[in-house]
Amino acid sequence: QAFAKVFECLSSYPLISKDLGEHFYSAHLCECPGAFINSINHYLKLHHPHTKFQYIATTLNPYFEGNRLGNMILDDRFILHTLENWFFGETYNGDILEVTNIKSLLAHCQDLEINLVTCDGSIDCLDEPENQELIVSKLHIAELVTALALLSNNGSLLLKIFTFFELTT
Repeated sequence: QAFAKVFECLSSYPLISKDLGEHFYSAHLCECPGAFINSINHYLKLHHPHTKFQYIATTLNPYFEGNRLGNMILDDRFILHTLENWFFGETYNGDILEVTNIKSLLAHCQDLEINLVTCDGSIDCLDEPENQELIVSKLHIAELVTALALLSNNGSLLLKIFTFFELTT
């Protein structure tokens, strides 16, 4: 579903410039299991076959023993084969709610011209579905602040939000 949603957004909105150069750089926050990246790669291969796609991604680190299993998506097949593109922050836990991880990600990407940032974060709210938006709002703020700091001029942001009703949002 995530692959199809992103592909539809890329096909419907000008998130990627029609006149791409030799390289396209993107950053992906809370990206596991990797469907957003795979969708962008597919889109670029179809519409910009001569552009080299390069990305940096972060998510809760599935290899960090301090992360609770219930907080992570355990499908690491994509991460395992593309580990050189993943950055888990100074603490190595990948938690974007920690300022040190945000700062280290920004430093890691400072020389890149990031054309697109995607944010796919969420928090398990099965026990309180009526409070999902409130529970996830801190994560959305962290994603938004990080994304805006990463983006180059004229870059694009794709932020997944389930509902948009509460004052915090």
